[in-house]
Amino acid sequence: MPLPAPAAREEIHQRDILCGGYRRKDGLWDLEAHLTDKKTYPFKNRFRGEISIGEPLHEMWMRITIDDQFVIQDIVATSDKYPISVCGEIETDYRSLIGLRFGSGFGRKLAERVGGIKGCSHLSKLVKDLLVVALQTVGPLVYADFGEPPLSPVPRLRGIWASCPAPLSPVPGLRGIWASCPAQQCTRQYKSILSRLLTPNSAG
Repeated sequence: MPLPAPAAREEIHQRDILCGGYRRKDGLWDLEAHLTDKKTYPFKNRFRGEISIGEPLHEMWMRITIDDQFVIQDIVATSDKYPISVCGEIETDYRSLIGLRFGSGFGRKLAERVGGIKGCSHLSKLVKDLLVVALQTVGPLVYADFGEPPLSPVPRLRGIWASCPAPLSPVPGLRGIWASCPAQQCTRQYKSILSRLLTPNSAG
């Protein structure tokens, strides 16, 4: 359902993020993201000079290759547009994530390896976005069960669904949504995925 009509306003900034998931012929999976930030006015930048209306302040790409177990096999990050000269020097640092698995403990490992001045907040966001794309891309095709297995409640969920406010919400509507959510009463398909996602990362 669309948002209600806004108050009178002027657009200042637009961020676009486009993500996609792809099955490769060699059995691996590619997850790709493209990010742009644009302004509706020209402005000066110390590194690039004047940035014109609609010219990206940031334009960044990321491709993460994973296997069926959600383990990162390869990662490539590129930055075509950025406002600070050092931004283009950290792209290869994201290759330090190779060998990690999307799942429990991944956020901590991400922060350890490319957090703060060791990485880029925009590229790290794309990594997190692609974690969700991984689940949506790989899960339904690799771990799908045929038929309608009985629903089983999951007593405790961590990782992806740990921050969902619905189960503890005082709003009955949210509790109702949670009751029918596959994270709370899930098929064997999602339990299989969860068992892999909730296994701690052992990579050093």
